[in-house]
Amino acid sequence: MARRRQATKRTIPNDPVFETPMVTALVNTVMRDGKKNTARRIVYSAIDKVNEGKKEGNPLEILEKAMET
Repeated sequence: MARRRQATKRTIPNDPVFETPMVTALVNTVMRDGKKNTARRIVYSAIDKVNEGKKEGNPLEILEKAMET
């Protein structure tokens, strides 16, 4: 039996630019050595490239489909 209490589940806050926790989770996955600004730059530039390449549709919807598969 564990002697310590269980850790509480934290909610993922919304991303400041896209206002969705999915992008925050992606930034946290990309982040290495605590470099969150670098990870944000990488994720935001990837979303911009998806937005440029595909004229129709929201890039966040495309990201949702990619995360589901």
